Amino acid sequence: MDSDYKGKDSQFIDLHNAWTAEQISKRENKVICAIGFFSFAALIDMKPKPGAIYIHSASEPYNEEQEFDQVRINNWIEHFGMTQFQSHCSAHARGQDLLNVVKKINAKMLFPVHTEHAKVYNKVSENNIIIQEGMKYSIKG
Repeated sequence: MDSDYKGKDSQFIDLHNAWTAEQISKRENKVICAIGFFSFAALIDMKPKPGAIYIHSASEPYNEEQEFDQVRINNWIEHFGMTQFQSHCSAHARGQDLLNVVKKINAKMLFPVHTEHAKVYNKVSENNIIIQEGMKYSIKG
């Protein structure tokens, strides 16, 4: 048992593998931090230098709430003068990539499914059919 352990009701937390914001700040060019959306206020204590890199490793916003969240993230990044990179990492293709594929394929019929924005495909296809629940559709070759 750890000699620093002070019992069941102790306020003791083992931080041997954690750094404070001040420790991170002193080594910022040697540290990678994972910061979730609700942890951006930690940047206030970390004090990143202008040019520090922020990598957003998630999908791009795909609904209005996420777009508002992205604006907040961008404001934090801009406030500290950080450089932002986007690294898409979901099981879905990026929206623009899907539109490019649809345009290139130029299918005779297009039935967008698993999307909240089926009408966006009208930009790249005249053959876009917006499906409606309960309707039957015929696919002819």
